[in-house]
Amino acid sequence: MLACDPNLGYPGRMDSYSGLAMNQSVAFDDVLDAAERLDADAQAELVAILSRRLAERGRQRVMEAVAQARQEFAAGQCPTMTAAEIVREALA
Repeated sequence: MLACDPNLGYPGRMDSYSGLAMNQSVAFDDVLDAAERLDADAQAELVAILSRRLAERGRQRVMEAVAQARQEFAAGQCPTMTAAEIVREALA
């Protein structure tokens, strides 16, 4: 992750919203059952739509993380590091 805080999570992670996930389990089962009733072409289209939406959410999370990291860097909250130092820290 690009932000200075290594413990910073991504918004929307299910472990951050375990109560919400539990409340949605019935709805998830209903959606899954409905998807299984679709014909093969409709299921493939549903998978494609969901994949595009997930990819877009992932891109949005990366953009948010980059924006936050840039703000932290501009505020002097991140030390300047060489590429070798970053790799060494990442491998530690």
